[in-house]
Order: sequence, then structure tokens, then C-alpha cells
Amino acid sequence: KACTYCECFSLNRDDFQDAIACSPFAEHVKVDLGNLVMQAKLRNHRAFQNFLTRPKCRHITGTSDTPERQAIAKLESAALIRPGSTFLLAWNSFLLCVCVYNAWMIPFRIAFDTSNESAAIDFAFELIFLVDMMLHHRFVSYVQDGQLVDDPKKIKRNYVASRLKLDLISILPFDFVAYMLFPELPIVWELLRMLKMIRLGRHFGTLETVFAFLLDHHISLAGLRLVEFLSGVVLIAHWAACGFFLLARQKSSRAECSDIVANDENASEWAPALAECLWEGTWIDKQIHDGKLPIDGGETWQHYIRSFNWALPTLVVVVIGDVIPTTSPETLYAFLLMAIGVTVNAAIVGNVANIVANLETDSSDFALKVDEIRNYMHKHHLSYDLHARVDEFTRYLWTVHSGSTKEDEFILRLPYSLQTDVI
Repeated sequence: KACTYCECFSLNRDDFQDAIACSPFAEHVKVDLGNLVMQAKLRNHRAFQNFLTRPKCRHITGTSDTPERQAIAKLESAALIRPGSTFLLAWNSFLLCVCVYNAWMIPFRIAFDTSNESAAIDFAFELIFLVDMMLHHRFVSYVQDGQLVDDPKKIKRNYVASRLKLDLISILPFDFVAYMLFPELPIVWELLRMLKMIRLGRHFGTLETVFAFLLDHHISLAGLRLVEFLSGVVLIAHWAACGFFLLARQKSSRAECSDIVANDENASEWAPALAECLWEGTWIDKQIHDGKLPIDGGETWQHYIRSFNWALPTLVVVVIGDVIPTTSPETLYAFLLMAIGVTVNAAIVGNVANIVANLETDSSDFALKVDEIRNYMHKHHLSYDLHARVDEFTRYLWTVHSGSTKEDEFILRLPYSLQTDVI
């Protein structure tokens, strides 16, 4: 029989319900206990997330006989791939590189019609994605409510409920089926290839995990953040360049100009006429007449360079450049890109300023601490001589220790004579 409040916690659920049934505070007790349980689950979840994703936590949690160290040892000895493991981090980083490759190459192939040049690479990447589906379907455990779930059946159910649909959409050959059904509509099966880019959004979190891993190993992230942001801007400009060229390419087709192509091997005679037929009225036609492209229209790499030369300056709203849209669709496309570019340009200014500010985090933090102690002395009307002595010591502290101080220890780093005078 439970005689005290604390003894109630030794009862099972049914006995506990009977013990508080006649109490006027029964509902309040139930609500409080429910809140405590939810808070404990949240703390437990956060603790396990730190153990799994931040290696530094494993080195500061005590000796090997503590429950925390025993839990970590159990996780590390598990046969399954646990979240936050080095292998899973490396694997997801490799998949991120594959997704970035697809995000770069798929729009390029759609725009410049180079689909058959890397079929073997595409097939290899599809196999890699199949392996990833198998790993997450069976071997990659996950954390739920602060506890590691390593039951294969639960792993399968979680994968089917959370990831299977998008994985199937991104890996099934819809473009090949469309090609077999509608060979006369290349634009349909070309656009269906873009479904393979769905995986890119899922792996954005991988980059944050990599940054957390590097931060735990005392590697500065300011430069990497700048590279990450600029890479995103270049990728958007690449997509815009592909779309700009696609507008010109869709205006006419090679079939409409097939009667110009001669059977002889001397292409220099009919190539200019073919280029005139293919690109008439487009921005490429103007580039040819302005001498920016050869009279035969140029090759794929030349088209891409001119397209990118238009897309990047237009995106960052710097200057239009010497590539000018001529048709109505091209002009409308330029307006839309400039509208997007206003947002991108604002993001560039904000992110670059933030990243550059973080490049000197130590000096900024030290200057903030110095300002705080100066405000303290000014508020208490301390003498100018004391101000000068404190400033002299802070300059010494920065010169010798590069300002490596903690906020709550800053005044304690002053000499005892200055501490007594300040405080």
C-alpha cells in the first residue's frame, strides 16, 4: 500500500489510478505527470541526437562504467548502421555529390540535347540509388522519441511510410517509358528526367551534418559557408542558362531545315545556311551576326558559354551584357529571371556580409566584451585614469591571447588591483 506521494511512483499503472482516484487533485497530478513524461522524452531525444551526431559528446560523458557510456558502447557495437555514424555520413555525402551532378547535368542535357553521351554514368548512378534504398529499407536504424530503433520490421515500416514514394519517383524510368510511347514528342520525355532531381532536396540536410562534424573537429566553417552559398548561386545561373538556350532551340527543329543539308562532306558551304534556318530571329542569330559566334552557329560549349554569360549577370542584377533576348518568350524569360535576381542579389549581400563577419568571430566577441566593460565603467562614473588602465590591459590581452576569453570570466582576467578598482 502506498502511504506517501513518493511511494506512488513504485506502483504500476492500475494501482496508481486506484491510489489517486479519490484525491481532489487527481486530474492535476495526471496532467503534471504527463508533462513530466513529455519533457523527459524530449530531453532523452536531444541527448541521443547529440550522442549520435556529435562525436565530441562521446569524449566528455564520463567513464566507461556510466550508463551514458554503456549506451554509447551499445550503439557503436550494433550491427545496423546507426544515424550519425561515420559510414552513413560518408555515404550520404557521396549521394549528395551524385545529386548535385544530376542537378547540373539533367538540365544541360535537356537544353543542349546531349542525352546519349553519358548513359553509362546514369546507369551506374541508378544502381547506387538502388543500393541506398536497400540500405535504408533494412540496415539504417533511426531515432524515435529519444530511443534508437533497430528492429528490422520497424525500420522497414518507417522507410515505406517516409521515403519509399519519393525514392520510387526519382528512380523509375519514366523518361524511357515516355520515349517508347511518344517518340515524336522529345520534350515530354526530356522533362520527365527532371523527376530524378527530387533527391537533391532530401540531401540538403547532409551538408549541415557535415558542417556539424567539421565544427566538432575545430574546423572553421566561414569559408565553407561562402563556397556553399556561391555554389548555389552558380547552380541557379546554370539552370537559367539552360532554359535560355532551350527557348532558342525550341523555336525551330533540325527536321524543318533538313533540306538544306547536302549529302557531300563539305559542310562549310551549307552550314551557314543551316545555322540561319535553325536560329533565325533568336538571340543566337544576333550573336552570329555580331561575331560572337561562328557563322555556322558554333558548337555546344560555345552555346553554353554565351548562355551562361547572359544568365549569371542577369541573375545578380549587375548588367545585361552583350547577349540580348530578341523574341517575346526570351524577353519574358529575362524579366522573370531579373525578378528572381532581385531576391538572389539581396541574399548575396546579406549572406556574404554575415559570412565575412563570422570570419573574425574571435575579434568581434572580444570587442563586444570590451564594450561591455567600458559601458560598466561609464555607468558607474569611474575615473578616466582607470579607463586608460583597463584599455591598456585589454590591448595586452588581445595581443598575447588573441582575445580568447569567456564572457563570465572577462573581469576575472583583469589584475586583482584593477578588479578591486572596477568592482
